[in-house]
Amino acid sequence: MMTDSINKGFTMLELMITLSIAAILAATAVPSFQSLMAQSQLTTQTNELVASLHYARSEAVKRGMRVTVCTSSDGSACTNGSGWQNGWIIFSDAGTAGEIDGGDEVLRVFPPLQGVALTASLNFSNSISYLASGRSRGNGNLLGNGSFMLCSQDKQNEISIITAGRPSLRKGQTC
Repeated sequence: MMTDSINKGFTMLELMITLSIAAILAATAVPSFQSLMAQSQLTTQTNELVASLHYARSEAVKRGMRVTVCTSSDGSACTNGSGWQNGWIIFSDAGTAGEIDGGDEVLRVFPPLQGVALTASLNFSNSISYLASGRSRGNGNLLGNGSFMLCSQDKQNEISIITAGRPSLRKGQTC
């Protein structure tokens, strides 16, 4: 006597319907996830630059001397014209302003940015220095006010710096 066996598993039709629904959901979710990742990367790297500027300013006040943040592609010397997206360093600037020489100490090194473009206004095209008072100065002792623009896909964050040296952030503009 044969008993009816219980059907275990899926039929080919059920499997195809399930895979179709999963594909539709994935096609909808992936672009949103990519946009979220790009926004997260922009926010992270903006925060890293703002933290660098705050650190340089606080070190200048604490040490009672000029501290400079400059573009650097090798992490050991300022590289004029290399662009901020290639990395930057922070150093105590006791000697010639804007150059690492004898008594200077490299305080922090930042690697190149990934997936984010970083440009600076003319005053900060290669460096920004903070004096012992906390005030900022641009390249070659130019005015200490200007801005940095970080751009990823279609979103942009702007970091503005006033002569008093304080950075402020404006988020979410379009590139």
